[in-house]
Amino acid sequence: MQNLLYSLTSIVDYLGLCISLWLAFYLLARGFPSPIARRAVIVLLALSVFFLSASLNLHVQIPGTTAVRAVMLTLGLAIWCDLTQRLLPQPDQGRSSWIVIGIYALAGITVILLIGTRDAFVQEQTNLLYVGRMQMGYQYTVYGVTEVITAIAILYNLQSGRRARVGQPNPYFVAGTLLAVCTVGYGSLALALTPPMPRLIQDALIAGGIVWLGISIARHQTLVEHRITLHELPVYTVAIFSLAGVYASIAWLWTHSALAVFTHSLYGLVNEILTQSLLKQETGYRTQLRQLGKHPLGEDSLPNRLEEGLKLLCQILGASGGFIAIREADEFVVAASFQSLTKGEKPGELPVADDELYEPSEPLARSIAWAAPAFK
Repeated sequence: MQNLLYSLTSIVDYLGLCISLWLAFYLLARGFPSPIARRAVIVLLALSVFFLSASLNLHVQIPGTTAVRAVMLTLGLAIWCDLTQRLLPQPDQGRSSWIVIGIYALAGITVILLIGTRDAFVQEQTNLLYVGRMQMGYQYTVYGVTEVITAIAILYNLQSGRRARVGQPNPYFVAGTLLAVCTVGYGSLALALTPPMPRLIQDALIAGGIVWLGISIARHQTLVEHRITLHELPVYTVAIFSLAGVYASIAWLWTHSALAVFTHSLYGLVNEILTQSLLKQETGYRTQLRQLGKHPLGEDSLPNRLEEGLKLLCQILGASGGFIAIREADEFVVAASFQSLTKGEKPGELPVADDELYEPSEPLARSIAWAAPAFK
C-alpha cells in the first residue's frame, strides 16, 4: 500500500510541476500586458515551486521544504483571491478592494512566520507521504486562520461575480477555484485530525485547480483580449499531459538524451497536426462566411442572413447565445437572435462611440454580458 501511495504521489507531483510550469510560460508569452494574465502566471509559478519541492522531497529529504510548500500555497491562494476580485465588474472591484489588501497583509505575516520559525513543521524526515504536521503555537493558528479566511474571501468574490452577471461566471474558472478552496479544507482537516492524511489528495486537488485555471485564463485572453486562438490551449494541454506521462512512464528505461530527442520530435508532430487542424477549421469558417455574402440581398433575405451569420459567430466564439441589434431612428431593435433576446426587442441605449468590445453597465449588464459595436 505504501509503495502504491508513493508511486501515485510521485506521478501527481511530477504532472503538477510540468503542467503548472508550462501553463505559466504559455500565458506569460501570450498575455503579459493583461493584469489578469500576470496574476495567473504568478499563481502558476508559485504552485510550480510547490510541486518541485514536493517532488524533490520524496527523494531527498531537505529540512524546511514543508515550510517552503506552505509559503508557496499561501502566496498562490492570496493572488488567486486577487484574481477573483479582478474578474468582478469595475464598480464591485472598488468596493471589495479592502478584502484583497487584508488578504495580502495576512499572507505576508504568515510567510514571515513560516520562514522565520525554525522547525515549524515536525517529522519532515519520516512524514513523506502525508500532509505536514505543524507544532502547536501561534504560527499554527495564524497559518490556519489565513488559509480559511482566504478561502472564504475567494468564495465571496465568486458569489459577487455571480450576482453581478447573468448566470454563472466562467465555469472553468469556477471549477479551478473550487478545487483550490477544497485544498484549504482538506489541509485544515489534515492539520486538525490526529491520524496522518495522505498529501496525494491535496496535491491532486491543486493540480486539478491549475489545469482549470490555465484553461479559463486562456479563454479570457481569447474572447476578451484576442491574444490566443480558441482551440490552441486544449490541444497543447493534451500534448503536455502526454509528454509528462511519457516521462513518468519510461524515464526509468531510456537515457535522458534519447528521451529528449523523442519528446522534441513529438512536439514537432503535435505542432504540425495543430497547425493543419486550425487551418482546416478556419478555411471552413471562411467558406461559410463567403456563402453568406455570395448572393445579392433581397427584401426578406437580410434577417435570414443575419440569423445564419450570428449562429456561425456563436459557434466560432464558443458562445451560448447572442443577438444583433440594428439602430432604427434613435433606438436599437434586435434584428437577429440566437438563444438570447427575442427578435424585435429593444435593449435600450447602447454606447457606440468606438468599435471596441466592452462590458455594458447596469441595467443592461443583467441581460447582456458583452457587446461589440460594428459599422457597415
